[in-house]
Amino acid sequence: MIPLERIRKDAEIWFTDGTRCCGCFFLEPATPSGEGPQTLFALLNSSRRYLPLEVESGEVLLIQKHALVLARSALDPLIPGNPYAKTVPVAVELLTGETLQGTIAQDLPASFPRLSDFLNFSPQFFALRIEGWDCILNSDSVSSVRPISGPSDEKRPPFSITPI
Repeated sequence: MIPLERIRKDAEIWFTDGTRCCGCFFLEPATPSGEGPQTLFALLNSSRRYLPLEVESGEVLLIQKHALVLARSALDPLIPGNPYAKTVPVAVELLTGETLQGTIAQDLPASFPRLSDFLNFSPQFFALRIEGWDCILNSDSVSSVRPISGPSDEKRPPFSITPI
């Protein structure tokens, strides 16, 4: 049997039960479309439900993708072929209560310019870039997403509820 070549991708994994671990995913050296090596983003959005993860002890676990909150890894080219994707600074609140701040690269047609369009048309996992890291987030583990630091935020009056 010929051994299959794989690219090792180190990542920190957050699980829905609150545990975290570091390990290594195994990526394909080439995608079927010929766009280069597989990314962690593509692996997490693949049709596979269980993914092998080699943990620090050397043991290989088969982890259920839907048990992941996020996978954090060194930067990858998340959207190959479009360096001009619109980046949107956002705050993402997780169901765990933690809030992450970073940028989302919105690669959608001009007819879908809103952050809600991006989130509604995204696959199960979407990417959030945070200070030199890619965080691939499971949409099922997100409670809210809001834009931050935008120029339009300064013009908006604060939200208030008027008693009746």
